[in-house]
Amino acid sequence: DTVPYVGTDRLPNYGTDIMVATPQWQKFSASGGVTAGHDDNFDEWSSAWIFFTTLNLNWRPTDRARVEGRWVQQRYYRTSDGSLVRQRMIPRLKLEYQVARPVFVRVVGQYDAVQVDSLRDDSRTNDPILIREPDGSFRRAAAEERGGLRWDGLFSYQPTPGTVFFFGYGATLGSPRFLEPSLLQRTQDGFFVKASYLYRI
Repeated sequence: DTVPYVGTDRLPNYGTDIMVATPQWQKFSASGGVTAGHDDNFDEWSSAWIFFTTLNLNWRPTDRARVEGRWVQQRYYRTSDGSLVRQRMIPRLKLEYQVARPVFVRVVGQYDAVQVDSLRDDSRTNDPILIREPDGSFRRAAAEERGGLRWDGLFSYQPTPGTVFFFGYGATLGSPRFLEPSLLQRTQDGFFVKASYLYRI
């Protein structure tokens, strides 16, 4: 009751990019872009309308502090009926602060959320797509969603040129929902320490 999945032999692509940016002011700058057009629906190997947006912000409130923000969103729509087959959202924030000449701290956080529709043979039969399991059975490529947060912190101490100490901590948290930060649970932790000393003779 199953047939091999073939897909479409040709997927024509065309699109456009629009980018805007502010001047590089002393304390603030920003840029953004939109990519739209006719591209590949890789999940179902058919054509899709794509709509990507990107936004970058840079803020330097003082000589010691720096804030960088980035927002990325990607959406794929089926050309057959306009339904959403996949979307991905990635907000990212980086904070840096020079506490004193030898002391520097940095914190980076990024959320990555993905949502995928139930897959079908969109380019030909519209039958459900089945995935073969290692035991030979099949399962339907059902709708799924997930979210994940990754953040890292770094402390740096450089008393003299050539002598430096690094201490860092990072954590990964996962969620079974697209945008449900309240469901995040820690899945991985990591620490690292690095020290170097330049010996002069």
